[in-house]
Amino acid sequence: MLNSGDGGGRWLGPFGRVIASKLLGIFISQRVGTFEAKANSEDLETLRAMIEAGQVKPVIERTYSLSETPEAIRQVEKGHVRGKLAIAVNDSGERGGDPETEPGGAGRA
Repeated sequence: MLNSGDGGGRWLGPFGRVIASKLLGIFISQRVGTFEAKANSEDLETLRAMIEAGQVKPVIERTYSLSETPEAIRQVEKGHVRGKLAIAVNDSGERGGDPETEPGGAGRA
């Protein structure tokens, strides 16, 4: 999945990356496609209601301490992360506490 991002060149903006990915698709065996996501107020309201009802839960693969941040970044760069990684920032330097109450923990929406 390629994200066109917000940046881009002066003339093509983010579409430059989309065009480059299409050209790259000629030389690789993977299929390259594009899509555009448009948020609207009805969808956002539905999503808000689902989050408040606890029907949407983030997938936190692992929580790293602040001192382990370089290792977390390496895991992301290697493409080994299937969910989200969380960095616990607290005074003691220990990993996060109760997953039911910590931000991003299993008990949070």
